[in-house]
Amino acid sequence: MWRTWAGGLAAAGIVFFWEVSPVDAEDAPFAAVYTAGTMPTGEVEFEQWTTWAWQKPGEDFRAFEERSEVEYGVSDRFLLSVYANYSRTRIVPHDAGAPDGAADETKFDGFSAEAIYQVLDADRDSVGLAFYVEPGIGAGARGLEGKVLLQKNFLDDRLIVAANFNLEYIWEREDHHWEHGSALEFHAGASYRIAPLWFAGAELLNENVYRGHLIFSDNSHVATAFYAGPTLHYGDEWWLTLSALAQLPWGNGRVVEHGFASNSERFRLIFRFGIEL
Repeated sequence: MWRTWAGGLAAAGIVFFWEVSPVDAEDAPFAAVYTAGTMPTGEVEFEQWTTWAWQKPGEDFRAFEERSEVEYGVSDRFLLSVYANYSRTRIVPHDAGAPDGAADETKFDGFSAEAIYQVLDADRDSVGLAFYVEPGIGAGARGLEGKVLLQKNFLDDRLIVAANFNLEYIWEREDHHWEHGSALEFHAGASYRIAPLWFAGAELLNENVYRGHLIFSDNSHVATAFYAGPTLHYGDEWWLTLSALAQLPWGNGRVVEHGFASNSERFRLIFRFGIEL
C-alpha cells in the first residue's frame, strides 16, 4: 500500500512541477528560425551566436561566424537590438573547381541593428505574428533584411511551431563598384517540451540566392539549398540553443552538383546563448 501512495505522490509531484516550472522557450527554441515573441518593456538581454560551417566540394572549408547582441524591450510588442559581427575563415582549395579562393583570416564584419514589432501574440491570440527589419553595415558591404515571423502554440504551449519568410538585399564593393545580390528564404521549425525547461525539435531551411535584386533590378537565380536538422533548447533565467543542420540533396541552380549547392557549406552547427542583464 505504501508503495502505491508513494508512487501516486511522486507522479503528482512530477505533473505539478511540469505545469508550474517557468519555461521561457519562446525566447529562442530554434537556432535559425525566429518565433513571434518579444521581451517585456525595459528588459535587457545579452545574446551570443556562434555558427560553425564546414565542407565544400574541392576545398578544405572551415568558417566560424560570431554575433554579439544586446536586445532591449522598448515595449511589450516592440524590440530593438544592436550587434557586432565577426568571423574566422580558413579555405584551402584542392583543385580548379573549388568554389572559393584560398583564405585564412579573422576579421570584424561590421554592425547590424534589429527591430521586431509584434502584431499578434501567440500566447493570447490564435496565432503569433511579427515583422522584422535588419539593416547592416561593414567594410565594403551593406545589407537590408526583412522577415515575416509566424508562430503557433499547441498542447498548452508544449509544442511550438514557427515559420519565417525572409527577403534580403546585399551590396558589396568590388573593384570600385557595387555588386548587388539578394536572397529569398523560407524557414520552419517545430519544438516540443520534453522535460521541464527543455525543448527538442527540428528545423528546415530553404535558401535561394540571386545575382541582382529581386524587385528593384534584373536578377538571375544562382542556387537553391535546403538544410534540415535537430535542435535542442534549455530555457530558465539564462538559456541556450544548439542546432545541427545538414544540406539536403534537393538543390537546383547554376552552381549545384548532385543536388547540393556547391557554393554553400554542407554542414552547420549553430549555438545560441542568452542571459538577462
